[in-house]
Amino acid sequence: MSALPPDVQHAIQRQIRAPLGNLRRRTRWYLVVAGVLRLLAALLGAGLIQLVLDRWLRLSLDQRLVLNIAITVGWLIVIHRYLVAPLFRPLSDATLAGWVDRRHPQLADALSTAVEFSEQSRPTDASEVAQPQDDQTSPELVADVLRGAADAAGRVRFDAVLNHRRAQRNGMLSGALLLTIVAAFLIDAGMMNVWFQRNWLLADLAWPQRTYIVPEHFDNFRRRMPRGEELEVFAKIVGEVPQTATLRWRTASGRKGREPMTRLGGQTLFASIGVLSEDVTFEITGGDENTPEYTVIAVERPRLVRTRAIVVPPTYTRQDTLELEQQTVFDLLQGASLTIEAEVNKPLQRARFVAAEGQSVGTLSTRQEEGRSLVTVALPTPESGVYRFELLDRDTIENRDPVPFTIKVSADQPPDVQMEVMDVGELITPKAEFDIALRAEDAYGLGRVSLSAQRNEDPLFAIPLPELSSQGRTFAARQLWAPRVVRVTPGDRLRLSAAAADRDPAGPNVGQTPVIEIGVVSIEDFQAAMAERELELRREFERLMSAQRRIQDGLVRLFEALPNSGPAGPRESQRLTGLIRQQAAHTGRCAAIAQRFERILAEMRSSRVARVADERRILDRIVAPLRELATEAMPDAGEVLGQLRQDGSTPSKDAALAAQNEVLRQMRVVLGNMLEWEGYREAVLLLQQLISDQDALRTETLQALETELEAILGEDEPLEDFDEDAPKP
Repeated sequence: MSALPPDVQHAIQRQIRAPLGNLRRRTRWYLVVAGVLRLLAALLGAGLIQLVLDRWLRLSLDQRLVLNIAITVGWLIVIHRYLVAPLFRPLSDATLAGWVDRRHPQLADALSTAVEFSEQSRPTDASEVAQPQDDQTSPELVADVLRGAADAAGRVRFDAVLNHRRAQRNGMLSGALLLTIVAAFLIDAGMMNVWFQRNWLLADLAWPQRTYIVPEHFDNFRRRMPRGEELEVFAKIVGEVPQTATLRWRTASGRKGREPMTRLGGQTLFASIGVLSEDVTFEITGGDENTPEYTVIAVERPRLVRTRAIVVPPTYTRQDTLELEQQTVFDLLQGASLTIEAEVNKPLQRARFVAAEGQSVGTLSTRQEEGRSLVTVALPTPESGVYRFELLDRDTIENRDPVPFTIKVSADQPPDVQMEVMDVGELITPKAEFDIALRAEDAYGLGRVSLSAQRNEDPLFAIPLPELSSQGRTFAARQLWAPRVVRVTPGDRLRLSAAAADRDPAGPNVGQTPVIEIGVVSIEDFQAAMAERELELRREFERLMSAQRRIQDGLVRLFEALPNSGPAGPRESQRLTGLIRQQAAHTGRCAAIAQRFERILAEMRSSRVARVADERRILDRIVAPLRELATEAMPDAGEVLGQLRQDGSTPSKDAALAAQNEVLRQMRVVLGNMLEWEGYREAVLLLQQLISDQDALRTETLQALETELEAILGEDEPLEDFDEDAPKP
């Protein structure tokens, strides 16, 4: 299409395009006003919602942050949809002309046609100008149409397509909303300032109110407490004291409840929720206060899971190092060191190993190893006492009911020494020879063992012993020894003792046996002492015979009460049981007398005074019959007595009485042997007494003759050739 005439172009520009440009600008301003209204409404509505929620629910920091993000996203959507998008949305002249044509039907779409023709008549580049025209529209006709459209456009108002009243109302509402926001900040600047700082600056600032309730011991609304403890909540009241306050709680497992809080004093509230077994979240309401949520986290107390103790014995004991698992009682030798390594269930802030009085002992260290928390205490020189670990975890929670560690430090005990002088009593003769049995034992090793003898107050005489092994912990020897080595004579006192020492470098510790003191007498005195002991044994045997006769007498009296057949009655059975017990006791006494006679013979052998006749008399005529009584006759008599409880017939009675008679017969035989020897011994003693008396008379006669000779001769000194031992007439 060819270019339009200048007058037509001028008319189109002045009457159509310029008004359309004004309409475009005004339309955009109206859109801005509508967008601002929506934005202010969104700002005010979201801010009000945020204010109400935070004011009454006391949102936490993370909740406020999430709400901020949501509100900001909403505002950005409103800005983009109602401000940015409308402002940058294209409004072409054809679109605007269409709006005007629809608003003014009398134009009959002349404005849209004029805009279209004017656009077609404006070449865009050189190539378009050079192209041939395909349409057959007359330029004159187009110019006439455009002139008519321009004239018609001059007679209408283009801005009639806009809703001026709505735009005015939007502007007024926007102003009102803006004034409302400004008024809110002017009327209650404090509250708005708190809202702005809490929600947009994320400051930790409290809302102004009459009552504030602040639970104690919470850090950032959280508190860690030991599981199993009573959960007690204490809260401080700041400001106006409410009439009532309620604590609402819930647990991680879904349990929930509410507890009325008790006022303690004037400004403290208290409530108990019960034993803490899991995490608990609670909030407190009272007055105009509605606290944020507080969380109590249930944690385990620090405690020992496993222990391992290392005991290093003293070097001189030559013992290996001990490792003990799960042991809390230690019996240590003085000089040993102890190290206790304990595994704890959680990391610690501090640990101590303390005595009963509370003072720290040992060198303590903590470490993490393969995910385990370990506490080690080293005690180079432990002392006896009861100790415990005091543990404090990173939540400042202490262990409760700590495991006691009992340490008992014992000094190295002296060796245990035992000495027995074989077959020797209180008296020996100078010719005696006997065995000394010696045994020494020490738990950690013997250093030396000694055996010594002392005559009267003479220096100690060391009796040689076998060599002691360097590694030995026990020593045993049986040494034959003759007291004549120390030149004992009748009237001397001989003392025997043994000692052993260990290898303790701090000692050594010495163990000693009690001193065994033995009197040395002449052969005659020794034989007299043995005879006296035999006499005492004979008297004891006579008392035993009397007791045996009482058993026989009691049995005879019991025969009258026993039935002629069948078992004995309860009373008779009880009396029989008593007789059986007495018979058993007599058996033991008889065996003891035989053993004591054997002891006399053994001492006589050790003192070298036992003759063949003594051996035969004591063994064959006394000990052997006594043994037979103790092993055969008396047990048989007791057994027959027991049969009477089941059968009281005449044969059983006769057998019981016969057994008693046999026991007494054998006892009389033994007693006769004892009395026979005593008669012989009395004759020997009488003869010895006569010989002793003759010796005394002879000595006195010689002394009298010597005195008379001195008187006759008048000499002060006795005759030099007088021989006291010369034969006398």
